[in-house]
Amino acid sequence: MSRRLLPLLLLAPLGCGPTPTTTQPTSSAVAPVITTPTEDARPTTPAHPLDPKPTQTADPKADLKAQREVEQYVVKAGGAVFRDEDPNSKQRGVVLTVKLPEDCSKFELKKLAVFPKLNRLSVSDSGGKNTDAVLKQLGDLPNLASVSLADTDATDAGMAAVAAHPALRELDLTRVKLTAAGWKALAASNSLQALDTTETAIDDASVKELGTIKTLTKLTLKGTKVTLK
Repeated sequence: MSRRLLPLLLLAPLGCGPTPTTTQPTSSAVAPVITTPTEDARPTTPAHPLDPKPTQTADPKADLKAQREVEQYVVKAGGAVFRDEDPNSKQRGVVLTVKLPEDCSKFELKKLAVFPKLNRLSVSDSGGKNTDAVLKQLGDLPNLASVSLADTDATDAGMAAVAAHPALRELDLTRVKLTAAGWKALAASNSLQALDTTETAIDDASVKELGTIKTLTKLTLKGTKVTLK
């Protein structure tokens, strides 16, 4: 078993973090359990040193008004805004997650910058059409720590923008149709820690490409053809 996991053990250099874990199909009848992000989930990975501090104006009322206007913009476009509902949280009522509309072609991601604590973006539940149009705008949201693209039409071209984000730590690509070029582009990331490739066409060669991401500690391979030989 240790020989099969050897390629992924290289995902975290000695002294730089925990040993990477993987989830993949085995010959047993019991399928591995995988936890995928939910709408109100928040990243559990530690803060990244490149995370910028949120900025606010000197007028709280103006900030609140701007946030309400953008929330209406998101909802009108077909998306949704999720706030922290934990009664014990110091961030209760703060917008942490935004689900984008089904068609992302005309969505202006920069508008979401009015939510200073926003750290998760989801495109999955809406079907995700023209997803690459949004991925090219990720740089407008430097605080993002988690992005879910499951079941979207994201392509190899969009992965370059994802890899360039300085703070992104969690990425869900479940059933996204990437090729070797997409995985190679994603391997340029300097911050990614957890990657879900469930039911994708990823292969052994692409896993080795991802092994160059020094920060990666968790790679989920459920439903793939990776052999790890």
